Amino acid sequence: MNVTLCQFETEPHRWRSIHAVASTIEKCFFLQFLFLYNDETDERTIKRWIERLDQIFDLVLITDYFDESMILLKEELCWTTEDITFIKSNSRKLDKKSSTADWMSDEYQKKLIDWNKADWMLYQHFNTTFANKVENFGREKMNKEIKLLNEANHKIAKDCLREETTTSYFHSVPIQRYKLKDKNDNFCSNYVRSERQYLNKINQRQEEMLSLVRSQTSSKL
Repeated sequence: MNVTLCQFETEPHRWRSIHAVASTIEKCFFLQFLFLYNDETDERTIKRWIERLDQIFDLVLITDYFDESMILLKEELCWTTEDITFIKSNSRKLDKKSSTADWMSDEYQKKLIDWNKADWMLYQHFNTTFANKVENFGREKMNKEIKLLNEANHKIAKDCLREETTTSYFHSVPIQRYKLKDKNDNFCSNYVRSERQYLNKINQRQEEMLSLVRSQTSSKL
């Protein structure tokens, strides 16, 4: 059954019981932190949990400000610009003439926020702390760092990419993809590897490290 977002927001609890994916959409940020709440959970409890997360994480990146996030991460971990270079992929190619306001009224936007209240509060909190970190870093310095990052990214794209392509997902929504000049170039392949491919690679590496630790432990027994 196909349901529009506006239809969903009219009766979210009804569709949540029908569509399994709806349970992962609601409060998806908080679920990842193993914080379970229901409609009766008060804002004070949510705020306490957000404050707890704020004490745990030194830096929370914001996708809406990806370049700035990479610069702050570089600063936090004492990395170089080359360490944070990237090629933008797996992104939706949007029509510049289209925006959320074109198809979702203020009423439905408010319903969406109310329905996902905890996630909205979480985003608002860390969006504010992120903005403060950018200000403390210095806007002029940030602009210079972003310029250097963009130049480094452009060089990577020029050296690695042959052409840009698109793949359709989610009801023919075009997703950005690339073809490499040399598909056997491991350095360039790292820039266009998908999330699942990276996850498999990380899992494989962790298994190798775990096997090494086990063998070293066994030899000492």
